[in-house]
Amino acid sequence: MITCTGCHNTLPDWAQKCQFCGANVTKVARPVAAPSRGSVPLQPTAKWVWVVYFIIAIYWLVSGLTGIGTTIKDATTPRELLGMTYTPGFGLFQMLSIAWSTFTAVVGAGLALRVEAARGVVNFFSFLKIFFGVCGVVGGFLGSMMAGPLGLIFVALFTLDIVIGALTIYTIGETERSAPNF
Repeated sequence: MITCTGCHNTLPDWAQKCQFCGANVTKVARPVAAPSRGSVPLQPTAKWVWVVYFIIAIYWLVSGLTGIGTTIKDATTPRELLGMTYTPGFGLFQMLSIAWSTFTAVVGAGLALRVEAARGVVNFFSFLKIFFGVCGVVGGFLGSMMAGPLGLIFVALFTLDIVIGALTIYTIGETERSAPNF
């Protein structure tokens, strides 16, 4: 609130003229809002977070491109079955594989360009990775009761899945505040 220089009445900060005496109050000093106690200044994102972020983006991109190449190679490479040579061709599963691999490569490129939709897709799949990792850990412990040490190997592998999923979500969350919103 400000005080009118003519009649000394209290006016809102945005007032240009006094509503009581009509005096011009544009030259009156306005109060500056103090920073709120709950706000914390943003810390710069650590360099290692960006390195991990771009490694994840490259992984998605390379994984997608490799999937496309592998599917095309497998569909065009002649095979032998029962003494006869044939070329498999492009069926429904090959087309679905190419579509999924293309989607994966596009998401990887989107991550590298910091597109918000791609970041959301990767977060979603990371949550799924964590969920299925937890299910695998539980299954591995139950399996270790019957299969012994083999079940514990699965526990270790699924725990690694959980850690990778959590690291991915953390990395995307840490880079969010400085990402452009396309």
